[in-house]
Amino acid sequence: MAYFFSEPSHTFNEYLLVPGYSSSDCVPAAVSLETPLVRYRKGEKSPLSLKIPMISAIMQSVSGEKLAIALAREGGVSFIYGSQTVESEAAMVAAVKGYKAGFVESNSNITPDKTLADILALKEQTGHSTVAVTDDGTAHEGTSLKVANDIIWEHKLNALPIVDKDGKLCNFVFRKDYESHKSNPLELLDSEKRYVVGAGINTRDYAERVPALVNAGADVLCIDSSEGFSEWQKLTIEWIREHYGESVKVGAGNVVDREGFRFLADCGADFIKVGIGGGSICITRE
Repeated sequence: MAYFFSEPSHTFNEYLLVPGYSSSDCVPAAVSLETPLVRYRKGEKSPLSLKIPMISAIMQSVSGEKLAIALAREGGVSFIYGSQTVESEAAMVAAVKGYKAGFVESNSNITPDKTLADILALKEQTGHSTVAVTDDGTAHEGTSLKVANDIIWEHKLNALPIVDKDGKLCNFVFRKDYESHKSNPLELLDSEKRYVVGAGINTRDYAERVPALVNAGADVLCIDSSEGFSEWQKLTIEWIREHYGESVKVGAGNVVDREGFRFLADCGADFIKVGIGGGSICITRE
């Protein structure tokens, strides 16, 4: 039930952060903006932290795969919008995860007997510009990423194929991915050196959407709703915990008061969005 607060309202401009004393050690190079995104136990490290405290809204006009790549490159994370089909959202997530990596599993292989038309058709299908021509699928499997990059630089290669003991292609290591990391030292990467990306879900088709997004590689999920103090969000989080335990990180919201925040925290949300606007569409205020 809605209720009115008797206290006067305030605008952001009415508040001022009062600076404290700055020592000679207070220089930009000594500042870390690393921010935990999901909950963690006292004394432990957050399973997922941002290099810069910035995420993008779960909105169709904001968070597509292009912004997800750009934001992860700078150290933040984008949540792919969920107001689309399950298949198209999962494809966006997969596109971000496949944009770069340490070792890239090739899905653009073709046999020597194929024609140029077959290669053009494969490039149109995958969007990849590199095609491996091989009977079955050259550093050897087990080569570390550092060694692979050293080989690339020493021999001036654009791509290094990784083969197993039988000579079959396993992965590629690309020069452009190493150069990208050197140019963007704060980029937010997963354990496989791929960009971290989030995805929005709803409280209706989560039984179908969540598995598709997890399989596509989504690192974190968030329930997209203008008002999160509801049993529907509780049921959604419970379903995720029942099927994935703590392995899938999921945020909830939005809420504006202590009671709503505590409700979602007790439900098991890994993070909570705070702020609800008075508009009929999307005018969110903190």
